Amino acid sequence: MRSTPVVVVLTLALAASLPGQEPPRKSTFFYAGGGLDAAYLLRYPPRLGYGRNAGLSLQTGYAWQFSRLGLRLGVAYYDRHREYNFTNYPPGYTGPTTLWSSRSSTVGASLDLTYDLTRARVRPYLIGGLGLYRSSTTYSDTTRPKSHVTELGGALFYGAGLRLPIGKAEAFLEARFHHLGGGSSGVLLPLTFGLRF
Repeated sequence: MRSTPVVVVLTLALAASLPGQEPPRKSTFFYAGGGLDAAYLLRYPPRLGYGRNAGLSLQTGYAWQFSRLGLRLGVAYYDRHREYNFTNYPPGYTGPTTLWSSRSSTVGASLDLTYDLTRARVRPYLIGGLGLYRSSTTYSDTTRPKSHVTELGGALFYGAGLRLPIGKAEAFLEARFHHLGGGSSGVLLPLTFGLRF
């Protein structure tokens, strides 16, 4: 997490030195959005037989825009439910099969950098950043009692989005890939629609 200020300073310096860059004009926005978390767990092996799942994704925060470069400080919440089968049984196994289920809730805070690819009315942009997340997951299956795991860790994420002005506000559509560094939460893939104003 100590590298975050360095990354911000270097990126701001680079953007200011690019030829043809417009003079920085600072604007401040509040943003809020919601959508789906279309994620899958990377920390479990493929033999468990799980696939993609959908969950709830919510985020809000403040954004500062400097010409094409943007800085966002936000908080987010993710909730998802999954069922999957354990399939790694030895040859000839005829015993009971195991059906797993999990319910995970994740809250976090992040510092994001965005870069507008154009200065047109409709603006595609790239996004990347660092975050700190707390994930709480309840596991249950057909052979054992429920278990509960709480994890705290950092996250690295990147993605792309599109902004479109609507009156005095802007609508945005965004897809991000979050890699969580602290345990079985694994990956978040939020697909978000929202407004900033």
